[in-house]
Amino acid sequence: DKSSCCQERCVPDPGQLLMAHVIIFKQQDLELRKLEDLEQRAAKKVQLEAENDSSQPPRLELEKRRRQARQQLKYAQVREPLIRAALRGLECSLSGATGTVLLPGTSAEAEAVVSLYLLGGGAAKTPRPPGVDLREALGGVVVQRIENQPLFQQYMSLGQDSMSPGGKGRYREEVVWHGTRLKQVDQDASLADKLQSIAEKGFDPHRCIKGAAAEGGIWVATNPMESFGIGCDGLVAFILCLAKTNFNEWVDSSCARVLQRERVLPLYSLVHA
Repeated sequence: DKSSCCQERCVPDPGQLLMAHVIIFKQQDLELRKLEDLEQRAAKKVQLEAENDSSQPPRLELEKRRRQARQQLKYAQVREPLIRAALRGLECSLSGATGTVLLPGTSAEAEAVVSLYLLGGGAAKTPRPPGVDLREALGGVVVQRIENQPLFQQYMSLGQDSMSPGGKGRYREEVVWHGTRLKQVDQDASLADKLQSIAEKGFDPHRCIKGAAAEGGIWVATNPMESFGIGCDGLVAFILCLAKTNFNEWVDSSCARVLQRERVLPLYSLVHA
């Protein structure tokens, strides 16, 4: 076996080397070459963008973008089955039923909600010692499934006419987060009261002060945002929703202000300190 006789040597002086043969390998697979070409172009583009960013070395910036891409993929893998299961549950729920269901902290459903929250950037500012996992640092989390069958029926009926041959696609549907917290102006109400009210009545477009405008609106974001702040009771609460939005309701690429209650369907609430 000749391969077993191969040895490595270090030659410090290039003058001691005599080039005898040059081996050129040509890839015949056209599709593979196309893929490699696309990858090289993408890598060059990322490298150029990273080099133009003087705040970080190019290699670190490239690795950061790769991590973000992997995280976005994981987010989608957790999100899709969770949303499908929640909608199936609403389809099977009793007519007119409203309220919340407290999920056991060890249940797969609760852990999926928490994972989605963390993968989306939630709790990014939570202090933690070196080597401690973010989920562990987050501590106790209360997760509830929201069941509002009447609102579910209203939500699902919206935009159905756009599926007809002559209809127009009216809405863009997104999985979004809405942050809520206890404020000083809430007086005797508790965060639990606010969450229960949202579960039973949906969101009030005229009460949301985040991103407020003259016409009101329910502020939502495609990822949980710490900018909602911590409530005066020291708690952070986020609600995972489905939303049907119009183009002009998007403030930027990740945040929107939805003007109708019926177009935001709350599915889960998550509370932690």
